[in-house]
Amino acid sequence: MRKVVCAILLLFAGEAVLPAADASFDEMKKQEEFKKTYSSQPDHLKALALLEGASHPSTWELLIKVARVDASPEVRYAAFKMLCAMPAHTPKLAETLATLFGELKNNDIEARTKYAEEMAQSEFKFQICETLAGYGANLRYPSLYTGAPPPGAGGGASFSGGDPNVVIKKQRKEFEKFLEAFNKVSGATLLAKDKYAPSTIKKWWEDNKAKVLAEDREKAQKYGAEDKAGQPQGDNPLLPRSGQKKTE
Repeated sequence: MRKVVCAILLLFAGEAVLPAADASFDEMKKQEEFKKTYSSQPDHLKALALLEGASHPSTWELLIKVARVDASPEVRYAAFKMLCAMPAHTPKLAETLATLFGELKNNDIEARTKYAEEMAQSEFKFQICETLAGYGANLRYPSLYTGAPPPGAGGGASFSGGDPNVVIKKQRKEFEKFLEAFNKVSGATLLAKDKYAPSTIKKWWEDNKAKVLAEDREKAQKYGAEDKAGQPQGDNPLLPRSGQKKTE
């Protein structure tokens, strides 16, 4: 725990990870308050709350570090949740969200489902869906056991080792929740009908990935054009300054 905190203090020390030249004064102030509180108090959720309303890429970098290295799963998830709500004009943040999802424990389907649900907020979907589809296609949706109990099991539905359907039903429920999250993110309407349900995720993605990629590209081009149109002209002597008429 001590090593983790020390590592974060080093990460937050000095200048921001990304230049914050175009971040507002209020946002830079929030970042400084966050770093001070995070470093000095054990309540890291309280520190994260100080970044509410901040959305500059330099704030993203602070949240990404917390989502990766904080000792508390609750704090890491809270930082990830804030990242998912950030407005973005390129797929870069969505790609980072997918990477953070991939860094979770492979067998922790509960955490992965929670993270997947939050990623539905991202406007850019391609890399997120690619990652979720790859994970979901490797899950299992086992069939319920309907065979006769083995000899000596005492008859009835329960075996000497317990009812196998207890575990199977738990696995099926976990998959169903993940599938709901995938549908929420992707817009798919897949249902878990049988043991082949995981493969339907892969098939749906193969059938729709080109469309999702095209939509992401269209959004990026739209935002790029808007951002370019909104940029100041600067001090180009060949162009009139704001409020100045062009001379003949």
